[in-house]
Amino acid sequence: MAAAFEGLVAPTSGTPVYKEECALCFSTAESMGGLFICMKTFQSYCKDCLELYTLRTNNRAFLQMVTTKKKIEADPASEPVQKKPTKLAIGVEGGFDVNAPKYEYTNAYSVVEMPGYKRFKLDSPDLPQGAKVTADAIVAAETASMVNEAAAWEEQRKVSKHADNLVQLDNGVKVPPSGFKCEKCDITDNVWLNLSDGSILCGRRFFDGSGGNNHAIDHFEETGKQYPLAVKLGTITADGADVYSYEEDDMVVDPHLSKHLKHFGINVLEQVKTVKTMAEMEIQANMELQFEQGAILEAGVKLVPKYGPGFTGLRNLGNSCYMNSVMQVLFSLEQFTSEFGNSASDIFATTQVDRPTEDFYLQLCKLGHGLLSGRYSEPPKEGEDEDKEACIVPKMFKQVAGKGHPEFSGPGQQDASEYLSHVCELMTRSARKYGHGDPTKQFQFEMETRVQCNSSQKVKYMDRTETSLGVAIDLSLAENAEEVAAYNDRKTAAETAGTKFEEPVVRPQVALTKLLTFDPEVVDNWYSSAIKAKTSCTRLTLFKSFPKYLVLRMNRFSLAADWTPVKLDVSLEIPDELDLTKFKSTGLQDGEEELPEGEAEPAPAVEIDEGMVTQLASMGFDVEGCKKAVFNNPTSIEAAMEWVMAHMGDPDFTAPFQAPGAAPAAGADDADAPSEESIMMLSSMGFTPDQAKFALKQTSNNLERAADWLFNHAGDVDSLMAADAASASTAAAPQEPSSAGSGSGKYRLKAFISHIGRTAHSGHYVCHVNKEGTWYLFNDGRVAVSQKPPITMGYVYFFESI
Repeated sequence: MAAAFEGLVAPTSGTPVYKEECALCFSTAESMGGLFICMKTFQSYCKDCLELYTLRTNNRAFLQMVTTKKKIEADPASEPVQKKPTKLAIGVEGGFDVNAPKYEYTNAYSVVEMPGYKRFKLDSPDLPQGAKVTADAIVAAETASMVNEAAAWEEQRKVSKHADNLVQLDNGVKVPPSGFKCEKCDITDNVWLNLSDGSILCGRRFFDGSGGNNHAIDHFEETGKQYPLAVKLGTITADGADVYSYEEDDMVVDPHLSKHLKHFGINVLEQVKTVKTMAEMEIQANMELQFEQGAILEAGVKLVPKYGPGFTGLRNLGNSCYMNSVMQVLFSLEQFTSEFGNSASDIFATTQVDRPTEDFYLQLCKLGHGLLSGRYSEPPKEGEDEDKEACIVPKMFKQVAGKGHPEFSGPGQQDASEYLSHVCELMTRSARKYGHGDPTKQFQFEMETRVQCNSSQKVKYMDRTETSLGVAIDLSLAENAEEVAAYNDRKTAAETAGTKFEEPVVRPQVALTKLLTFDPEVVDNWYSSAIKAKTSCTRLTLFKSFPKYLVLRMNRFSLAADWTPVKLDVSLEIPDELDLTKFKSTGLQDGEEELPEGEAEPAPAVEIDEGMVTQLASMGFDVEGCKKAVFNNPTSIEAAMEWVMAHMGDPDFTAPFQAPGAAPAAGADDADAPSEESIMMLSSMGFTPDQAKFALKQTSNNLERAADWLFNHAGDVDSLMAADAASASTAAAPQEPSSAGSGSGKYRLKAFISHIGRTAHSGHYVCHVNKEGTWYLFNDGRVAVSQKPPITMGYVYFFESI
């Protein structure tokens, strides 16, 4: 016995203890036999996986945890009154309400020595003292509670780095208790007090078109970015207020707000909230989308639940519906189910993995097997709650897939389209590391651009690989444009007259086939290497190959009349089948003469209107992307905004701006080479120079990100380097025929992800999937036969080659 319990160290407050579910499947402490928590690694395993883990690791000491639950009968008299939410939160005070716990839970513990399942009570005199201490620490360790039916999430705001040393001018400014108005315009309901100089100015514009005229952010720029913090007047109470940091570009916490306000004569104890907070505005905006929500969630029809293999739901972890929708679609595609649908325990048995809870490949297979096996999707038994969700909780997968990512590692809502790209990249990395297949290649296709000099008639062909296609929505192509215009006129007239307008909404109806056009484009002032002078060219981009699965990202976010970005309220006509074969490129034809590869025209000095860049960046867009937008549209802020909306999802949108044709900087023969200083900095942390170079390569030579990457991959850096080297060494060798770009060009609609809300980073996502001719709705933990699939309202569409 002594050998089994040697070397045990109790977990500290910072040690993760995984006691909610098995590391290799979704069994919990409520499952038969409970969970066995390794007393060395603090990872849990069910009875079915325990012997495999013991055999692989030789760890023999476990704390068995068995949970029983007893239903709590609800007392209608004690039910609290429903309140309107005041926070972007779920299951917390002031947030969206969730069902109260319906069960009370009791946990039983014992120490188990393997093999043989020899059990000890926690107070057994035969149990070594070190084992008792470790067991008690595991029992007391904090972890996500199994009691709650829904996980709580609340938007987390960080303390501003400027709060402690904020500069406040002694300029005699005192703020009146009411009657606030922007000093540069007539706005009164969205005004912000600068906490440094006391100026009162209107806020910036937001994605939903609301907001001010950007006077506050303009003031921040005009004063040399010296005064970064502002508080929204009308939100100040003794409990706090909305504080924004322009330099940090986020809502923040000012722990010294009371003192900073007192400087301008404001006593927080006397303040009363008179306007909506930013969270309340977002909640109201999302709640107003009643039609969109009702249509996408198929309100008004009885949805029949669906159970069994391939129909397992995914519990919403607070704001994880974007992830749930993406993963449900991926695991409806044959190549993904065959590659990642195997039991994680089978993978663990044949793969060298030290910590399954932190390995993306294992957690991906665990998720896939959980969704596809049907083990966790059974109809409620007699006496069970009929509303019980047949779902699994993807907590470990979300943690692993989001680890180190600035957005997907947090609790906030994210863009499903961006997450699709992110998780596919992780799958590709995993394929390099472990040598398994990479089904994400099924999304790949090549686009070929033909450029013809209109003076010499010579041509050039250029290829690029894509994994999805962004589709701009042109409302001028609406088939019911006259009806929409008439409706808007009647609505405007009613609003002007102050009368109530109750007509059903008339939405623009646009056909996808009209949006998928690939027409030649004439480019003026273009330099031709054939005539060594400027002329015009005709450019045409077509498909060189077609993917097995075509992903269409609908750019539902466009511009209002005042060029502020808004979500387009449009109905799309999506055909069941799509034929793109007419858009297939032909390549270099007989008789065509290629443009010479001669030197390009020397790039002129690039001049970009910094004012336009600042105006775009003030709306929350990346500065480098704004530079590209202004460079391509130097004379029109409206056109620049259109460019941003069309390209903000591009992989290189945030990459440093470099004018096309610009010569590389002196000494930059290898633009991707990391600096020696960066390599030395990382080497000083205990990593080898080769590891440092590799990490910098993975993070675009960003030193801070490279350090995070190394620490996050400390256990497998060498294997990743070896896999990358092997991939590079075989890149030039003849390759086996690939299934990438193997589509026919003819497609049938397979699935689509829909979005409810004003922006892609808020609201709710669901997906609909067609399986054997029947549509199914996947709404987090609930799966049902779809009665009225809202095909016209999709955000991301998946077409399968036929």
